[in-house]
Amino acid sequence: MILENRIILRQQKLLENLSMLKKNMIIWRRNLIAMIKDMINFSKDLIKTIFFELKTLINQLKEEQQQTDRLKAEMIQLKERQKEFQKRLSKLEQDYEQKHRDDRQKIQQVQDENKNLLQKLNSVNKHLNEETSKVREYEQYIRDLEQALNEKVQEQNIEEIQQIYEESNMKDQIIEQLQQKY
Repeated sequence: MILENRIILRQQKLLENLSMLKKNMIIWRRNLIAMIKDMINFSKDLIKTIFFELKTLINQLKEEQQQTDRLKAEMIQLKERQKEFQKRLSKLEQDYEQKHRDDRQKIQQVQDENKNLLQKLNSVNKHLNEETSKVREYEQYIRDLEQALNEKVQEQNIEEIQQIYEESNMKDQIIEQLQQKY
C-alpha cells in the first residue's frame, strides 16, 4: 500500500508537473506566437522601410543617370564647340599669317620703290647740281663779260662793244634755254 500510495503520489505529482508543463507550454506557445507576430510586424516594417529606401535610391539613381546624361550631352556640345573654336582659331591663325606675309611683301615692295625713288632723286639732284654749277659758271662768265664790256666801252670803240654785246646775248639765250629745259 505504501508503494501504491507512493505510486499514486508520484502519479499525481507527475500529473501536476504535466499540467504545469502544459500550462507553461501554452504560455510559451502564446509568447512564441506573440514573438512571431512581433517579428512578422517588424519584418513587414523593415521590408516597407527597405522598399522605401530602395525606391528612394532608385529615384536618386534615375536622377543621377539623367544628370549624367545631361552632363554627357553638355560635354559632347562643349567638345563640338571646342572643335568649332579650334577650326576658327586655326583659320584666324592662317589668315593672320597670310596677312602678315602679304604685309611684309608690301612693305618690302614699298621699301624697294623708296630705294629706287631715292636713287632716282639722288641722280636727279646730282644732275641738277651739275646743271646749276654750269649755270653759275655761265652767269659768272656773263658777269665777267659784262665787266669786260663795261671796261671796253670806256676803252674801245662802238664796234667792239657791239660784238661783245652779241656774244652776251647768245650766252643769255643759252642760259634761258637751259633754264627752260630744267
